[in-house]
Amino acid sequence: ATIHFDAIFSNEPLTPVNSRRGITTIVKNCLDKVETVNADKGKIFPDDSRYAPEQSSDPYKNIESIIFPLFSTGQAGRSVDNVIGPMLDGIKDWFLHHPETSLKRVYVSVFVVDHIATVKAAMSRYFPDVITETE
Repeated sequence: ATIHFDAIFSNEPLTPVNSRRGITTIVKNCLDKVETVNADKGKIFPDDSRYAPEQSSDPYKNIESIIFPLFSTGQAGRSVDNVIGPMLDGIKDWFLHHPETSLKRVYVSVFVVDHIATVKAAMSRYFPDVITETE
């Protein structure tokens, strides 16, 4: 299953995130949303929502992975060095408080080849026992 979080989940305009805490909070909120969707067996919208899909007869399979872009590094212009730490703080803290989660993998999408080394180095510091992949 793919979940796309965008403006339909909020009545507020989307704005760039300008703080470490804001980035960490967004990461945790996304991970919380995955847990909620899994607990609700894939239900994302209220039944009366215009976005609610027709119910499938297939059994629900829990979401086991999520991918995050490097928040605010595009048009907002933040540096990868300023973003990756708060993102990994949020991921690490969330998993420490949710040991029974069905999530098994978290990916960080890197758009600029020159940023891969920075992200891999940060991931190695935060998660030294976890293998990082590069594609």
